[in-house]
Amino acid sequence: MSHEQNGGGFRGMLRAFRHRNFRLYFSGQSISLIGTWVQQIALSWTIYQLTHSSFLLGAVSFAGQLPLFILTPLAGEAVDRVNGQHMLIITQSLAFVQALALAVVVATGTIAGLELDRPERLCRIGSGGRSDCPTGVHR
Repeated sequence: MSHEQNGGGFRGMLRAFRHRNFRLYFSGQSISLIGTWVQQIALSWTIYQLTHSSFLLGAVSFAGQLPLFILTPLAGEAVDRVNGQHMLIITQSLAFVQALALAVVVATGTIAGLELDRPERLCRIGSGGRSDCPTGVHR
């Protein structure tokens, strides 16, 4: 049998798209993954803008991967015992809520309240001494 008769080549590569369920899966997975990538970049950018610390950026990235490392074996067992479609809907909904919460916190400026170094930065602006800082820094 030739390569083309085995379903090889470019045409064979796209054969799965003939099935509606695969097209739904592929488009849903694409949107989900792109959203996850954007969220990871936004979170990393926000952490670095707030802290200017590569150590804290790395710590947050590590902390974001730790639950995957710990929960993946448990999730694999849970998927075997429960309805996979319901679990997928629940986990994707929770991921959406988390992303929405992060977007709201950043868009409303609430996360700016976490700027722990803000008073120190503001004190460096003026030419007065440290004793003048409490009057010039309002939170």
